[in-house]
Amino acid sequence: MNSCDFSPESYSFDDVHGDFDLSHFDDNVSHDQQKMIPFILAAQAVSLNKLQVFASPWSPPAWMKVPVTPKGSSEAVQSMLNSADPRGLLPDPQVQQAWANYFVRFIAAYKASGINMWGVTVQNEPEFAAPWEACKYNASAEMEFVGETAGPAGPKGFPWPSPKVALLDVYARELLGADPERRLPRHQDLCL
Repeated sequence: MNSCDFSPESYSFDDVHGDFDLSHFDDNVSHDQQKMIPFILAAQAVSLNKLQVFASPWSPPAWMKVPVTPKGSSEAVQSMLNSADPRGLLPDPQVQQAWANYFVRFIAAYKASGINMWGVTVQNEPEFAAPWEACKYNASAEMEFVGETAGPAGPKGFPWPSPKVALLDVYARELLGADPERRLPRHQDLCL
C-alpha cells in the first residue's frame, strides 16, 4: 500500500494536502496497474491454492504525517520518508479518519481490479522510524487507530471491509490486555 523501500520512487494514491474526504484519491490505483496488479493477477491464475493477498503500508501520504527535520536541515518537513518518534501519523482526528478511509478505498480499488485482500497491517515495522518510507506507531497509537477510528466502534460506525487486521505481536498484551480502559474492542478480526 503506497511505496516502500523497494520502490524506485515514493508514491501514494492521494498527494493533495488536506484532502480529508479523499476526493483526489486515485481509485484506479494507476501506479499499481502498471506492474503490481498484473503480477498479482498472473500469480492468482497459476496458483494451485487460493492466493491470499496481504497489504501493508510503509507510509501514509506525506500530508498525513508529523513533520520531521531531515539530517543536514533546520526545517521540519512532511515527507513519506522517515517518521517522527514516538508516532508518525498526525494525531488530528481528521487525518486519522482520512487514513482509515484510505485503507478502505485502497482495498476497494484492488477488489475492483480482481484482487481481494485477505488482510492488512496498520503499519509495516511500526516501531522503526526508518530513513525510507516509514510511520512509527507505539502500541497506544496503533490501538487508538484501530479501536477508535478504523473499527466499527469508531466515528459513524466506520465501514471496514472484511480483511483481517494484523498487529505487531509485541503489542498484544497491551492491545488485548485485561484493563478495560485500554483494551482494543473485540469487533475486529485480528491476527497477532
